[in-house]
Amino acid sequence: MMGNQYPVTIDDRLPMNREPKKNGRVLLSRPSPAGAWWLPILEKAYAKWNVNYANLSGGWMSEALHNLTNMPAGQVRTAGMSADAIWAFLSHADKEKWVITTACFKKRNGLVAGHAYTVIGVATVEDANGKKHRLVKARNPWGAEGYNGDWSDKSKLWTPALREQVGSKVANDGVFWLPVE
Repeated sequence: MMGNQYPVTIDDRLPMNREPKKNGRVLLSRPSPAGAWWLPILEKAYAKWNVNYANLSGGWMSEALHNLTNMPAGQVRTAGMSADAIWAFLSHADKEKWVITTACFKKRNGLVAGHAYTVIGVATVEDANGKKHRLVKARNPWGAEGYNGDWSDKSKLWTPALREQVGSKVANDGVFWLPVE
């Protein structure tokens, strides 16, 4: 199948959550807060291409990107890398407009272990004291943040001026900022 298009036909049914408090919500990837349904539909097509949703569990994000785009994809293991090295890589990748995903293997500050996030961009903000902070803008495909560490939506580190520098807003829309460290 390498290099060839592979049509996948899907219906309009998506797996739904049946838990009492979440009944009626899409189970896996959710539509955006603005109502865009492309992510759950793309996920369903990819699941069908892989036989079923269960076969998506535990895969590598780079493998999915390669399968969906047929473009080269790779992995960068950041364990053992300095924050400066990670920042240099992310800054370069952002400048080149690469598709970047990330994950963590331990639950930390509300991030889910083994869950994929999209890196939307990077930015440096300068606070009133002249200190520069290197921030990574990420998105949770589930459509809700969960992240609660430094520079999260509710973090006290934000000032209106800093939010304006990067266009940050407080909204449980799945988009959040975190320090490169």
